[in-house]
Amino acid sequence: MRRLIETRLFAMACLSVMAVLPGFTQNSTGPASGESSVAIREVSDFKSLPLLKAKSIRMSFADQSYEDGKHFAYLEGVVGAKVVWKKPVLIPEDLNLAKTDVTASGHQITIISQLPFSAAYTRLTYTFDGDKVKLIATEHGDPSREVVDQLKSLATSGTRSAFDRFAKGDNSIMYPGQYVHRDAIETLLAAGHKAALKDFEAGRVKQALERLEIAFDASYYLVSLNEDLPGCDGKSPVRWLEAWTTSTIAMPAADWAPRLNDYGYFLQKLGRNKEAITVFETVIKDCPERTAAYLNLADSLYKVGSPKSARANYELYSTKMAKEGKKAQIPARVLERIN
Repeated sequence: MRRLIETRLFAMACLSVMAVLPGFTQNSTGPASGESSVAIREVSDFKSLPLLKAKSIRMSFADQSYEDGKHFAYLEGVVGAKVVWKKPVLIPEDLNLAKTDVTASGHQITIISQLPFSAAYTRLTYTFDGDKVKLIATEHGDPSREVVDQLKSLATSGTRSAFDRFAKGDNSIMYPGQYVHRDAIETLLAAGHKAALKDFEAGRVKQALERLEIAFDASYYLVSLNEDLPGCDGKSPVRWLEAWTTSTIAMPAADWAPRLNDYGYFLQKLGRNKEAITVFETVIKDCPERTAAYLNLADSLYKVGSPKSARANYELYSTKMAKEGKKAQIPARVLERIN
């Protein structure tokens, strides 16, 4: 709900009318005053505030507006074109005036300003008693970043049901190009893979497999918020690769292949060799230098009763290990099944 409110406010800010008054000069005890400009924002729902005989209330933001070294805007009461009163409003940080909106509720005033080309925002809340405008709260948020962070959290420790619920929600990302990129996908996958390996090392193979599946699905879902993908149902490696190899992500095979290979290995350990074979074949097709995948593929082929195909892959594995100077590390079962 908060994300929807922020998005609507940002849309309002984009449509706000900004009046520019050239030649405005503000008396200052901070930086030297000079020719500047004022951005005017009408206060939405201003009638809830003390009007003090004004007909409307607005906020003026000056490029150069300092008092005692502090940056101020001004809350102004207006009758017609005349400003009948003016109250200083402390602005504790720079705002993007092109996307700034001012609203009122009761005796509270809220300024929301969105950063350029980003969903990140600053919310400043004030009280106005008719005399002074007092800053009572400063909040920073980024609803798009929250979506990315939640997906990373799900990839690391979330359950399948939690991910499915999240994926069915309203999780659109503003300025997706700023948030959905290779580094974001790499960070998500790395976190999920690390958690999966921890489960595997503790003997929780089934949990390790599910952890990788959730991480892969989370990465697919994140990419789908920026790319036109078919959807994220199913657990086919081809589907995950569709996300990892889009033009905007373009993840090298050397980055995703070890993770997908481990996924196949977990399937193999759980006796799901037919599924594992599909995964290993995908890894080898796109990353033929992944030597371990040949051994894993051969083992699964052997277990499903395809000794000839298994032998061919054992031989490829042995040849690669020999070229890498690792002949002594070849498992005994490989030589036994070749001969």
